[in-house]
Amino acid sequence: MSTAPRPESVSDIETGPESEEIIRKFTKPFPAFDEAKSTAKIKKKYKTANDLVKGPAFTKDKLDEMRLAHEEAQDEYWENAFAKAALDPLTGRILAIGIRENGHDTILIRSFAVAL
Repeated sequence: MSTAPRPESVSDIETGPESEEIIRKFTKPFPAFDEAKSTAKIKKKYKTANDLVKGPAFTKDKLDEMRLAHEEAQDEYWENAFAKAALDPLTGRILAIGIRENGHDTILIRSFAVAL
């Protein structure tokens, strides 16, 4: 069994996220809650056999449920954006570069600034 020779040098990088401001600037915004569309969906879904929509209190409760679900989805969206930010070229930055060359390790740590 033959083995391939090991490379004389290898490198690796460590990344981290930029600031929240930069992440929000370069991440597609989460769509706003559309009350008119949501109301139309409720009226369509809960229309009775007599073409009547359940009362305003029912519609308000359903809208509140939809608004809460939208807020939870938005929170999850931003949590995911922040979790993935370090690996995105627009929202991440290089924190350190490690190099092994001829059996010697070198770690370069540098603060990289982004001008926007």
